[in-house]
Amino acid sequence: MENTFDEKVIKEFKNILNFNKIEIPNSYFEYLISNSFKPTLNIFDDGYDFKLYTLKELCTETNIRGKKMLQVKGFSNSLKAIIEIMENTEHEKFLNCIAIGFEETLILFIDKKDNNTLYIFDIDSCDINKVEKLTLEDIIKNNK
Repeated sequence: MENTFDEKVIKEFKNILNFNKIEIPNSYFEYLISNSFKPTLNIFDDGYDFKLYTLKELCTETNIRGKKMLQVKGFSNSLKAIIEIMENTEHEKFLNCIAIGFEETLILFIDKKDNNTLYIFDIDSCDINKVEKLTLEDIIKNNK
């Protein structure tokens, strides 16, 4: 899979994330824009794969007053929206995390403030569970 993104798009996307206070680890971002990025990831032994968002899926181009601009797609920031709707103060520490993939009703996200720990948010139960068997570094290292 070949990723070709010009520097302007990459810089603009990083600025959007910063503006929205969404944090993405540099190591994962570099992996995301690399040619070694793989859009599927197996986390559980049951064989179901998570679909990882590509850069194009994390952001979308929009036209505002005749000027093309990028914006973070709603789903990549859906964890924030869901937590705010739930008014669950227990999950507030995850508000600025970025969702990087999904598998049916499960959302995979990175908590940069917790050493880039991976968590899964279950939309049905509203539970958030730490991924024990896999780290962000494993994803990056094993897919290069």
